[in-house]
Amino acid sequence: MRIELPFFMSKLECPICGTTNEFENIKVGAYTETGRETDFSPKDVIWSNPDYQIVNPLLYFMASCSHCFFTHEFNKEFKEWKNDNIFKMYRLKTLREKHLKKLAEPDSVIRSLGGAIEPKDYPFQSAVIKFLLGICDELLLERPSALDLARYYLRIAWLFRENEGGERGIHQAEKMSLSNLGKMINEVVTVHQGLKDRLHKLKDIVEIQFRVRSQNEDYNLKREAIRNDYLKAIVELDSLFSPLEHKSEQLLLIHRRNEKLALEEGDESFKLSGGFRNFSSFEKFLSSLRRTWSEIPMNQYEAMGLSLRYYKQSFEQSRDISPGNQQIQAAYLIGELSRRVGDYEEAKKYFNVAIRTGQDFVNKNKDDVNKTALARKILESAFEQGKLNLSEAKV
Repeated sequence: MRIELPFFMSKLECPICGTTNEFENIKVGAYTETGRETDFSPKDVIWSNPDYQIVNPLLYFMASCSHCFFTHEFNKEFKEWKNDNIFKMYRLKTLREKHLKKLAEPDSVIRSLGGAIEPKDYPFQSAVIKFLLGICDELLLERPSALDLARYYLRIAWLFRENEGGERGIHQAEKMSLSNLGKMINEVVTVHQGLKDRLHKLKDIVEIQFRVRSQNEDYNLKREAIRNDYLKAIVELDSLFSPLEHKSEQLLLIHRRNEKLALEEGDESFKLSGGFRNFSSFEKFLSSLRRTWSEIPMNQYEAMGLSLRYYKQSFEQSRDISPGNQQIQAAYLIGELSRRVGDYEEAKKYFNVAIRTGQDFVNKNKDDVNKTALARKILESAFEQGKLNLSEAKV
């Protein structure tokens, strides 16, 4: 059975260098989420196409030009940049000059990051790199969006957490991949066995078909020749399928050894590890670039810290964040990220802000259930995480 690809391709011209790129658009319903963590990270992602189970959808969140590596969130605004006159008249020229200048530097961070994007071999690393490139280009704007920078760093934290085997460890995806491998091997074995059974049935049908004889001996001789040709072809096919059946059974035995080894080794055997391109690890690669750009995180906690900084900047300057649900959510996230990095006093402060702001919003809009649904959910989380924060602060 042919399984449909989870995305469709769309062409987009790069605003910086004019290169026409093809980008993946994830189809609606291509994957489902089992829930969200307290910082809104998806708990588990289940792709309808199991071939993509080891891939995080965040790999397709940002779009990077294959030529100049200009990167932006792959949203409606970016897809329609040619229709954005404000962007073209007031931002594009300066952005283009700054990006190309940075790209031409001898130790260009943009070139080093962009040249390391290899989604097929390094999906996790490529996803992180694309976010870093997007952050780099956002910072080149005259008025960078602190909210977008916060959002991008938060997603990098999610990616690191997944790869480090945290709340949604990558080994879960590896386990599912192993399970899918076993299913496919069993299908191969079943197909070969089924073909062999069909050949035996075919032989029986041929025998029945030619059992009745005519009084015309010449006709009988011709039919006998046809019968023998049938049987010869069946025997030859059977002789061809027998080695294939043997090989498929060997494949099944190898897979059982693989499953046994994985079981003996435990979850650690499913984690992604090893080098990255010419570096001994992805961490080494990032470390080599941090000498020229200090805001490259090395793990989920550093990424959360950078996300927290930009969320607070956006919140305190009242930029990009709309009153109401978005404001409540931002205050809650600042509290939750503060708790996760161990700043319990700051967490307490912002959980209280989220609760106070949320209660005011719900009271003012108490007759509109749809408008207050998100605020009520965030309020519930703020109360729960606020209690957890107090208990953790006492330890």
